[in-house]
Amino acid sequence: MGFEARIQYRLLRAHRALSKACLPLGQPPPQPFIVLARPRTGSNYLASMLDAHPNILMFGEKLRHAHPGAGRAWRSRLGSHRMPWVKATGLKLFYTHPESGDRDETWSELMADPNLRVIHLERHQWLDVIVSELRAEQTNEWVVRTDQRLSEHDLPKTFRLDPDWLRHQFEKMTEEKEISLSWIEGKRIQNLSYDALSQRPQAVMDQICAFLEVPTKPVRGYTQRQRHHRIDQIIENHAELVSVFAQSPWAKHFEYPDHTKLDKDVNSLR
Repeated sequence: MGFEARIQYRLLRAHRALSKACLPLGQPPPQPFIVLARPRTGSNYLASMLDAHPNILMFGEKLRHAHPGAGRAWRSRLGSHRMPWVKATGLKLFYTHPESGDRDETWSELMADPNLRVIHLERHQWLDVIVSELRAEQTNEWVVRTDQRLSEHDLPKTFRLDPDWLRHQFEKMTEEKEISLSWIEGKRIQNLSYDALSQRPQAVMDQICAFLEVPTKPVRGYTQRQRHHRIDQIIENHAELVSVFAQSPWAKHFEYPDHTKLDKDVNSLR
């Protein structure tokens, strides 16, 4: 072990010892949780809201690439003692994580914690998810902070989507979701929708705080929405796709959200 490695190791040991020493007698460990989602569903915005909460320690996509034992290590880390003001500790996990490493082993090790809770975020219009990913790949911009100006991001970039390619994407997304949901069976789960998060963030944050048993705080986030155009203005053959998928299981992904229903759903959270 080199000199720098020894110093880092000793600092880590000292930090752990200090954290435990600062705990009041009988202080319970923080509530462990994960934010489960797929890319382009508002997970960055949600993670930034959680990260801004003074009683929540939020990690990012730490299991995007997993080495042997990574799930076990993060299960231990999420449930370990922290400073007394840390009441909940979480990380973000996509359906497709880890992208490298043993996926079954990683999920199995992480889910072995009986106290782990799951915040499941879903964007019900999968067509929006696909278009958002295509636009991000085209601009190479995956996150836009609130202190950044929307310039090129605000330009309507149009696409023509092949129906067979799109059907394959829907099938793949269905499989990814089913596999992930099978892993979290039996866990305490808080389901959230992208529409509710984007339209009523404070109500959603209040719901999450109750779920994690932390005090409610005003919403603060540091990312913003990148697309401000309707989906039928971006997909050149949108009408064709609506017709092709009209009688399929994926017809619902071409429907716009019912904001009247959304208001009722969000008000029910209060």
